[in-house]
Amino acid sequence: MNKDMLVRNVAKKLNITQKSTLHIINDTLDVLTQLLKNSDSISFHGLGTLSTKTKKEYNARIPGSGERIIVAKTTKAKFKMSRKLKVSINS
Repeated sequence: MNKDMLVRNVAKKLNITQKSTLHIINDTLDVLTQLLKNSDSISFHGLGTLSTKTKKEYNARIPGSGERIIVAKTTKAKFKMSRKLKVSINS
């Protein structure tokens, strides 16, 4: 499912316009993004938890040339599924 399909399904379920639904979804995603940027974790009961994980800077080697490089630290979003969702998916 992509964002357009999500907008159509939510608009139909809530009986509101797709334009209004798109604004709601975009605003929700903006808030979630801002929370993750601030390293906050976001929990959805019955769904799971969104959080960030920072990976340290490390040394690496380019296989072709043997040149050593430093890979910068990165922050990644991660999702941990709730038990309820895991059971629901696997049953």
